[in-house]
Order: sequence, then C-alpha cells, then structure tokens
Amino acid sequence: MGEMSNRKSEALVKTEHLSVRFPLKRESPFSKRRYVNAVSDVSIEIFKGEAFALVGESGCGKTTLADATLGFAAPSAGEVFFNGEKLDIRNKKRLKQQRRSMQKIFQDPASSMNPRFTVARAVAEPLMIRRELGEKRILSKTAEAIESVGLSSGDLDRFVSEFSGGQQQRIAIARALVSGAEYIVCDEPVSALDVSVHAQILNLLMDIQKERGITYMFISHNLASVRKFADRLAIMYLGRIVEYGDAEKVFANPMHPYTRMLIDSVLSLDGGKTAINAPPEANEALQEEQGLYASNDGGCGFRRRCPIGRSECESIKCSLEKVESDHYTECPYAANR
Repeated sequence: MGEMSNRKSEALVKTEHLSVRFPLKRESPFSKRRYVNAVSDVSIEIFKGEAFALVGESGCGKTTLADATLGFAAPSAGEVFFNGEKLDIRNKKRLKQQRRSMQKIFQDPASSMNPRFTVARAVAEPLMIRRELGEKRILSKTAEAIESVGLSSGDLDRFVSEFSGGQQQRIAIARALVSGAEYIVCDEPVSALDVSVHAQILNLLMDIQKERGITYMFISHNLASVRKFADRLAIMYLGRIVEYGDAEKVFANPMHPYTRMLIDSVLSLDGGKTAINAPPEANEALQEEQGLYASNDGGCGFRRRCPIGRSECESIKCSLEKVESDHYTECPYAANR
C-alpha cells in the first residue's frame, strides 16, 4: 500500500500488521487453548485532521481495534504508532504522555459519566486527574468547553443526570475537548440517542473538527451517518479489513461483496432484501463463521455468505489489493472481475 497517499507523512495514527487476540475458556484442563482473533493483521493510516470511519457488524472487532490505537488493548502481533512514535503499553510513563492527546466518546453518555457529578466536575475530570492547572484555570477551560458544544456555562452546577441523552452526549464531547485532544475515538456516538438528535450531534462533531483540526476515528454500523461524516473509511469483517480507502470512492464503487451487501441493505426499498443475495445456507453458516473467528483456520472469513464465492476461498490468503488510488479491497475476485 505504498502508493496509497501523498499524505503519508501526515499520518497521526498508524497500525502495521496489528493483531489482537483473547483466550477462550478451555473446555477441559487438557484441551488445546483457543483464541478469539478480534483483530487480524490490520494495517491502516489515519491522517491528521480527517474523519476516519470504521464500519462493520456488531462483534467484528471495531472497538478492539480502536482501543488498540488508544493503548487500551495489547497487540498480540504488529505495532501501533501515534504521531510517528510507537505506542508501547509496557512503557507506562511514555504511554501516559501520549494519551494526553487522545480521548474517547462512548456510545451511551449516561453510563460513561457519573450521574452524581455536576457538569463542571464531569467535564473537568481529565484536567483534575493531571493536576497541572489551578482551580480558576480549570473552571475557565471547563466553561469554554461546555459553551463550545452548545450548552451554557450556567449549566455547570447542574447534575449530569438532569439532562437529556443528546445533552449528555454534548457534555461527553466537552469532556473530550477540554484537555486539547488531537485524536478522538467516537464509538457509536449517536446510536443510543433519539433519531431526532442524530444529525445535531454529527453536525456538532463536524463543526468542531473544522474549527480545531481534530482527527476522528468514527466507529459505526450506520452507513448513512458514515457517508455524511467520513473522509476515509475501513470496512471490517471478523477482525479483518476487507475494504479500505477514500469514502467517496468506496461508496461510488464498492468492490468487496460484504461492502456491497452493507450498502445495498441501506439503499434497499423492498422490505430489507438486498441486491446481492447470499446463499440460502448463509444464515446457518454464521455460527460456523464464529468458530473460524475463534480458531483462525484460514481462508476467507466471508466465504459462506459470499454470492461470488468459489472453492478456492476455502484456503485463499487474502490481502488488500489496489482497485484505484486510495481504494483497496481484500477480495481478489472482486478486484479483478
């Protein structure tokens, strides 16, 4: 992927052949240890000032990959770089310094903040933990942050639990901004909110990005939101990136069968049927797919749901192949058809 972009030197976050796996409970003391391969051989770049979307079904490894870029999930293989410097979770002191430039906005704002905290306490928490600023400076920065998300400094003395879900997410965004983060992971930031406030929160995040040049990783399974929000994206399936690159190009020319299936399911007007029909046995194969996910036996993980699958997919070694400038797919048959 060396030709991928002339912006390569501006990458803020980069992973190289990153894998993260978790051990499963043994069926017996003598059985072989098995693992869930939550992230498998992922190499991506997120450039400074862009909104990068990570898209896929629930359980595909999106949050684990995001947590690895924040230093919260230990790689079992590969490396993560932030601002050109390796992210090493074993070096606690250096990792703490790097994390000063990172924040995360969670899916459910109510569960991500203590409801007994005042807004001032909830937003100022990152600054209070660092113990670098005086009380007056902390209060000033907290008021500035809360006003930047469309709330009033008069709300600082109210409790977080007094606010609606959309307002609580604004408070959570203010908390992410107050410490001057360069990189913010937005983990399904609107999925727990009422539909009427989705657009408001997305527009707020985009406005903040324009004003501050913040880099986002936006985790979602909602392609409608991604299409509005993302500059570049990666489609993830069973821990692997199956399509990757410029968002407009991926939407205009989706190559991987899974990407096409996701897009068709959003655009379909015929009661949920997609233009690409999976084989009849596809649903029954899902449980078996999860077994492959755990054991990593090889082959294409999507093959049992794939409308263009063939016998070679049982053992094929998949890797991202270039379709066009800044557009890659992992399916060789889709790329070459």
